Amino acid sequence: MAEAAHLPVTATNVTPRLASPPASVAGFSGIYDGANATAIGGELEPPDQGLAVNNGQVVEVINNSLQIFKSDGTPVTSPVSNATFFGLDSSFNLSDPHAEYDPVTKRWFIEELIYSTSFNGFAVAVSKTPNPAGAYWIYKIDAQGTSIPGCGTSSCLPDYPQVGYDTNGFYIAADLFSNSSGSFVNAGIYALPKAVMETGATFTYPYFVDGDFVVQPAIPAPKQPSSTAAGGTEYLMSARNIFDGSTNVRVLAITNTSSLATSTPALSLQSVDVQAEAYTATVPATQPNVVGPYGKSQGAKAAPKLDGGYNAFGGGVKYAGGKLYAALATGAADSTGLARNVIAWFEVAPKIKGTTLSASMTAQGYVTPPDGFSVSYPSFALNKTGVGILGLSITGKSKTAVGGYPSTGFVDFLAAGPTGSLIVSGKGTASDDGFTGYNGASATTGRWGDYATGTVDAKTGYFYTGNEFIPDTATQPRGTYANWGTFITQVH
Repeated sequence: MAEAAHLPVTATNVTPRLASPPASVAGFSGIYDGANATAIGGELEPPDQGLAVNNGQVVEVINNSLQIFKSDGTPVTSPVSNATFFGLDSSFNLSDPHAEYDPVTKRWFIEELIYSTSFNGFAVAVSKTPNPAGAYWIYKIDAQGTSIPGCGTSSCLPDYPQVGYDTNGFYIAADLFSNSSGSFVNAGIYALPKAVMETGATFTYPYFVDGDFVVQPAIPAPKQPSSTAAGGTEYLMSARNIFDGSTNVRVLAITNTSSLATSTPALSLQSVDVQAEAYTATVPATQPNVVGPYGKSQGAKAAPKLDGGYNAFGGGVKYAGGKLYAALATGAADSTGLARNVIAWFEVAPKIKGTTLSASMTAQGYVTPPDGFSVSYPSFALNKTGVGILGLSITGKSKTAVGGYPSTGFVDFLAAGPTGSLIVSGKGTASDDGFTGYNGASATTGRWGDYATGTVDAKTGYFYTGNEFIPDTATQPRGTYANWGTFITQVH
C-alpha cells in the first residue's frame, strides 16, 4: 500500500459503503471449527485469534489449536492442539491465545491463559530459532494470585490476557477474578525478561497490580524503536468506560525496563487519563435470520444475534511513529433505529519527561458501516509511520448483501485515520449457528470472539488481519455444534 499524506479527521474520510477487494488484497481461510475439533478432540466457541507473520510464514493460534501457513494459504502444518504444543496434561484448561514475532531478535512468541485446580497463569512459548515450525522454550508463568490482595488462598483467574513487548521485555496484562467469589479484583501486569526467555534460562519476574480493566500492552510496528525514555519504557492503554462509565482512555507506562536484564529489576508503573470521543458498551448485532442445522436441531425458529464483545482495546494497541493506536467497538444505531456497533479509533501521543508520563489525543474518529450493517472486533496492522489497515468483522440483516452473513473486512488507515470504503475481504456464506447462540429453542446472543488480531510482515511489509467469519462448509466443514471459521486478510 502506498503511503499517503496526513488527512484531517472528518466524518467524510470513510465512505459508509461496502466494496469488493481490489487486486492488492488477498487472503485465505485459516483454522475453522471442524479442523479445530479434530485437533483438540472437542468443540468450543469463540475461536479468539492470535496471528504472527514473517517472510511469508503465517502462524495462527486460536482456542485451542495452532497452525502454520504460507502467505498464500498453503498449510505448512496441520492444526495441533495448544495443550500438545505447550506440553500440558489434561488437568489444564486453556483460553485466549496470542502470537507475536519480534523482527529484531527473530523469535516467535506464543502465549495463552492456562488454569487448573492448582495453577493459574500463562503458558509462553519462545522459539529457539527464526523457524516457527522449529523447537520452542516453554514457560509456565504463575499469575501470583495468592500474593495479591483480594485473591486470597484460592488464587485468582487471570482472564482475558493481552500481550505486548519492547526491546527489554515481554508483557502480559490480565483481569484477575477471584476463584471463590467470581468478582473482579484488579488487573495484573507481568514483565518478563525477553532476552533471558530467548535463551531458555530460568528467571524471576516483577509484576504490578493495577485497578484497570482490560489493560493492553503496546506492540511495536516493524522498525519502530522502543522508547528509551526513563531507562526504557513500555506503554499500555485501557478504555475506561467499561470500568467507570467515563469516555477517557488511560495511558500507562512501565519505566526502567532495561533493568529486566539484571538480577534485580526495578520497574515503575504510572498512568494518566486522556479525554476522548464518546464511546459506550457494545450491543448485539443482527445477522440474516437463517437458522442453521444446529439451531434446527434445537427447534429454533430464529437465528441468534452476535455479541459485540467488550468496549475495550482487545485487538491490540500498536506503537508506531511514537504514537499509540487503539480501536474498539461501541454501540450505536443506524438511521432506521437498528441497534448495531461502529468502531471508535484513537491516536494518542505519550511522552515521558524525566520520569513523568503525559499523553495527548492527536486524532480520533469512527468507522461507520452502511445502514443495516454492524462492525466489531477491530484490529490494527500498521507500519512505523502509522499507515496500514484496520481489520474488523461485518454482519448485516440481508443474506443477499455482500457482508450480510458474518464476514471479515478492513478499511485503509492513513497517517491520521481511516479512508475510503469498507472492503469485504472474507465473505461469509451462512449465519452463525453455534451452541452459545441458543437456549434450547430460543435464539439468544452467540459468542463472536473476544478479540481479533492484526500484524505486519516485517520482511515484505504486507499487512495482515485475522477475524472470525462463517466459511463455506463444503471446503471448511463445520462441527456438530458450531460453524465458525477464521479468515486471514493480506493487503499489500
